This record gives sequence, structure tokens and C-alpha cells, in this order.
Amino acid sequence: MNLPLIPLRGAILFPDNRGQFDIGRESSINAVGYAKDGGKRVIFAVQKDDLEANPDIDGVQSVAVVAEILNVAATENNSLRVLVEGQKRVRIIGSAALSRDFLSADYEELEASPITDGVLADAYKREVIGCFEQYASFNKNLDGQAIAILRAEKNLDVITNRIAPFLSIRDAYPVLAEADPIKRLELLSDCLRYELEVFKVERVIKARVGKALEKSQKEHILREQMKVISEELDDGNDGGAKDKIAALNAPDDVKERLIKELARLKKISVMSPEYSVINEYIEYSTELPWNKYSEEIRDLSYAREVLDREHYGLKKVKERILEYIAVHNLTDNFKSPILCFIGPPGVGKTSVARSVANATGRRFVRMSLGGVSDEAEIRGHRKTYIAAMPGRIINGIKQAGTGNPVFLLDEIDKLSKSNKGDPASALLEVLDPEQNCAFRDNYLELPYDLSKVMFLTTANDADGIPAALYDRMEVIDMPSYTYNEKFHIAKNHLVQKTMTNNGLTEDDIEIQDDALYEVINRYTSEAGVRELERAISKIMRKTAYNKGVGGQKTVVTPQNLFEYLGKKTVVRKTKREKDEIGTVTGLAWTSGGGDILPIEINTVKGTGEIIMTGNLQDIIKESVKVALTYVHSIAAAHNIDERAFNELDYHIHLPETAVPKEGPSAGVGFASAIYSALTKKPVKRDVAMTGEISLRGNVTAVGGIKEKIMAGYRAGIETFLIPKDNMVDAAEIPDEIAQSINVFPISHFDDVIRLQF
Repeated sequence: MNLPLIPLRGAILFPDNRGQFDIGRESSINAVGYAKDGGKRVIFAVQKDDLEANPDIDGVQSVAVVAEILNVAATENNSLRVLVEGQKRVRIIGSAALSRDFLSADYEELEASPITDGVLADAYKREVIGCFEQYASFNKNLDGQAIAILRAEKNLDVITNRIAPFLSIRDAYPVLAEADPIKRLELLSDCLRYELEVFKVERVIKARVGKALEKSQKEHILREQMKVISEELDDGNDGGAKDKIAALNAPDDVKERLIKELARLKKISVMSPEYSVINEYIEYSTELPWNKYSEEIRDLSYAREVLDREHYGLKKVKERILEYIAVHNLTDNFKSPILCFIGPPGVGKTSVARSVANATGRRFVRMSLGGVSDEAEIRGHRKTYIAAMPGRIINGIKQAGTGNPVFLLDEIDKLSKSNKGDPASALLEVLDPEQNCAFRDNYLELPYDLSKVMFLTTANDADGIPAALYDRMEVIDMPSYTYNEKFHIAKNHLVQKTMTNNGLTEDDIEIQDDALYEVINRYTSEAGVRELERAISKIMRKTAYNKGVGGQKTVVTPQNLFEYLGKKTVVRKTKREKDEIGTVTGLAWTSGGGDILPIEINTVKGTGEIIMTGNLQDIIKESVKVALTYVHSIAAAHNIDERAFNELDYHIHLPETAVPKEGPSAGVGFASAIYSALTKKPVKRDVAMTGEISLRGNVTAVGGIKEKIMAGYRAGIETFLIPKDNMVDAAEIPDEIAQSINVFPISHFDDVIRLQF
């Protein structure tokens, strides 16, 4: 059967008893409304945790009571006051939502105990009623008539149901859950005797401290009572907290603080909200790894082996990690540098950080900063209210169980501000080697040494990193992969990984090298390898299906790739078919890697107006104006008619208008296109260029040289003109590609005219 369920917090209901409860939760109010309109029956169950605001079925005790609603009245604070009568004990066997607005449960009835006769039953009955009679003498709310009624009652269920509600919930629930009536009487007897002893001790305490104190000293009375109670109980019930604090390998000031908190805890009532706050604080603080460090691996050969095994290429990244390990081997006072891996999505920034942990033998902890806008996420909440929590930095250290993990702060460029503070500012103390030796979390309120933590950060774009944080980090660029690097990553890592994930072996599938290159070239367009991994996974899933229906070993070739991935999704740009006037091949860098950027210009009769199309943004529009002004300044030296700047309109267009174009790197391309249009000299089709131009014709350096040249190489271009200051970046191009192209440095537009025209 199924009925609405209402969790009780700080209260309990027994059969054969009436109870009045204030219902405030929205779900409980809905349950009352449903029951009131139906059979007027509802299940009342005791919460396992009184601090839980909205418990589910798993958050209440399994034995509950079905009750009939007798009366419902509204109160002033938008809650309900419900009068109910308990009918029978039931066991909750599952949940089955009658509505999404309240809890409901399936239950089975527990058999009612029969009227029990016999010597043992009579003995327990007299014992319990006798204890209850003494209990009533201490409790002024009970009268003798209730005792007389109980003495005349023969049904043991009724007797236990009438007495148990006077106990605390902690003692009353076991009575409710017990099926055997004799055992229920035994439980009641033990609990009542304990309560009688407590009453007697309270009388002794009041007699001992009450004579010497006045009513105005109530607070002092309570403290004295706690002191006497502590003496009576021999002060041994601290949950082992004192032993845990003594066993901590923590600084003396930390231990002193925890001992003071423990002393405060003993003076506070268990029912006080502050008790749980202090208790959780002590428990959390003793579980932190104070001066506990995992043993590090300082073998350079092993580290190199791990990095080479788990990642292809990334020469600079691996060198920097090995340098860190080498320096750390020479000095134990080495302050951990804050390395920041910057690169497009999917190039392996997070996996490299995990490999650093594997290579150094440290634990690995990852914290994503994307969308974090609350300073308390970093520093924690003040320990002044219930549900306060430490920050995610200290939580990560606790999770690692050691004080020297590799701690990855992922997507640091995605931090944001809000009215809850600036998390970027909170990270300054974490990432500053001069300060993090005594990091203070708002919840912990104790200095914690983070200097031995190896912090690593990742970002997609350096411009998104706050300047103060950027200044504290050592940036390591992780550019987009070349096609050759993607091929080796796919062949050596992704194929085996996706094969294992899909339950396949090498006996089930073979992907030819040409097919992998085709997947890279015509089915993916990215800087990293995420799309590539998804495409290979799709092939593996098709293979798993073929194997399931009894197919033979799958051999994937460029010819049958369509069967697994469908039509080609990437149309590769290629160089122009012929030399043209007013058309230049530029080079661009995007978040997905490099790309070629065709620049077209046409002139028509007009008044010198500049028309720009192709979704150009502000900076690139400024490059157009600078390029036109410079070409105008050299018109006389190159036999360009001055009237062209007053009697012609210039329409400059960049194809793919759906894509916004921005960035200061197309000035040389614009100047070349304008120069070509005015001199009627065609531009070479197999030459691509990048660089910004000044009003004096000087060519300045730009970014993304490696990605840009790789994009031009894929398009079939063999000659590249790049700023002279960027030649050092061209050295990063893989040798197998560098041997097939020509890269020329340009420092002035005269170099472009000489090489291009």
C-alpha cells in the first residue's frame, strides 16, 4: 500500500496516542492536503538527521506510524497545526511518488502484539509501571490517573505505546521499532531507570551549587552544573577527540587552538546549535594532513619515461617538468613554481597535469574554476553559523590526504566576479610562493602550509587571466597539434583507448594509417584531439555492433570510411588556382588553431570611400585604414595615380561572413591587396603572409606563427612571409614540414613588394 509521508524532526508519534504537530515544509503541507482530501491517513516517520532540511525516503527511519488526521488549522506563519491519532506501526519498504509535490511511501503492516499473559510478562509489566510511577513523581506533567489506567491495561502494545512517548527520541525509536513486546518492556525498563538516575544526579547537582549562588548568576549555575556532570561522568566521553589532537603531527599553535575548542565543546549543551559547529570543526581539523607528505619519485629517467609514454610531442612542456624535478632533487627548500598551461581546448592540458603527478609520485587533485564567482569557494565560510564549510583548496588537500599533491586549478581564465566577492583575488595568496606557506582558510582560521603543493593551472586564453594572477605564474604554451602529431596520438593512444572502452581487441579491428589521416583531415577541424577521439569511438561502436551480429574482423580504409563516419564534414581550404590582382592569402589564428584568410579588394568609381564586409571587428578595421594610408603615402614612388584615392571606392571583403574576424595581424595582407589593386600587379597564389603594418611601413610581430604556417602548409602553400621578429617562432615547426616550405622574414613593406610582386 502507499500513503503520503511526513518526516518528523525532533518528535515521534506512537500508535494509541494523539499528537499535535506544526507542519512547515512545503512538501509536508502538500502531503497533508492530499491526505485531507483522500482517506485522511498519512505516515509519520522520524528523521535520521534533524539538520537535514528536506530529507528523502532514505533520510527517515524505516519503522513509522500510520495516523489519522483529526483536525487541521492554519497558523500565522503560513504553516499548519495538525492534530492526529496514531493507528498502527508499519515498515517502509520503498517509495512511489503519488505527486512530485510531496513524499510518499509503500509500506507493510507490522503485526500487532497479542495480549500477553505469563509470569515474565507480568513481572516486566509491574517493573515498567513501577518505574514509570517514580518517573511521574519527578515529572509534574503526569498525574496518578494515567498510572491507574496503565495498571488496568492488559495489552502490552498499549502499555508500551503510552509510556514510550515520554522518552527522548533517541530512546523512544528503538521501542517503536522492536517487534517483540517483552523486549519492548525490557527497553522501557532500562530507559526509565536511566532517567531516574539522571533525575537523582540533577537533584544532587542543584543541592551542591544552588546554595552558594543567586538567581542573577544563572549562567554561572549552568557552568557549575556542567562541571559537576563532567566529574560524575569522569569526563571520558569526548569521542576520542583528545587522543586525535594529541596524535596530530601539527604545529603547537594548531594543537593549542584545537584543545581550546574541545574545552569549549564540553561546556556547551549537546542540544545547542553551536555544539555541532564546534564538533564538526574539531573533527575536520584533525582529519587534515598536517605535516604529512607522500614520498616523491625524484628519478629523472622514470619521469621522462612516464611523460613520453603518456604524451606524444610536447617537447617544451616535458623539458620544463623535468627541470622542476631536477631542481627539486638538489634542494628541499625549493618553492613550487606555479605553472600555467595555456592552449586551445583538447590539446591535453589536464591530462598533462595528471601525468606530472604520475611522474613525480604525488597525489592528484583537480579543481575546476569555470564559473566560480564566490570568494568563499576559495577561502571557505566563516565558522559562525551552521552549514559553514571550508574552501575548495583546503578540501582538496584533505581529499588528497597529503600536503604535497599536484593540485590542478582548471580553467583559471573562466573566473568571474559577483556580489559575493572576487575569487581571483582570493587565489593570490594561494598561488604566491611568498604567501602560501601560511594560507588561512576562513573556516579553518589556522595557518596551513601550501608551499609544498605543486600548483598547476590551465587556461584557453591568456587574456582572460587576471593580471595579478598572471604575474605569479610561469606560462607554458600548448599550441594546437600538427596533423603528424595528431596521427601519432591517434595511433599510439586513442585507438587503443577507444578499443578498450568498447570491449574490442586487435583481432576485431584494424584501422589503416591512410584512414587515420583521412579522419584527421576530413572529419575533424580542431586544435586538439577531442573530435578525433569521438570519431574513432564512433568507428569502434560500429565495429562492436558488427561483431555482435557475427561479422568478421573490421578493416577500416579510406575507401570504406563513409560506412563508419558518413559524409565528410570538413572542407579544407586550398591555395588559389591562379595569380590574381587584389587577392591575397592571409594567415589567421583561431581558438581551433591556424587557418588561411583570403583577402579580396576591388575598386570602383567613387569618392574614396572604404567599404568593409565579412564581419570585421574594430581592430581589423583599423588595420585596413592604416594599410590604405601607407599605400597612399608611397603612391608617387610606385607610379600610382593620386586620383585613385579620391575618385575610387575600395571594397574590402573577407569571405566566411558568419565568422567574426578580429586581431592585429592582417595589416600586411591588406596593404598587399590594396597595392596589387592599384598597380594592377597580380599576387602570387602560393605565397601567404601575416604581420601588422605601421604608418611608416614597418612590419611588427604577431602571435600564433606555428599554427598559421601549419594551416598554410595544409592548404598547399609553400612560401610564407612573416615578421622578422617572429622567425624564432618558426623554429618550432616540425622538421618534416620545415624542409618542404620556405619562410622569409619581412621587416618593412618593401620586403613584401620584393618577395611578393
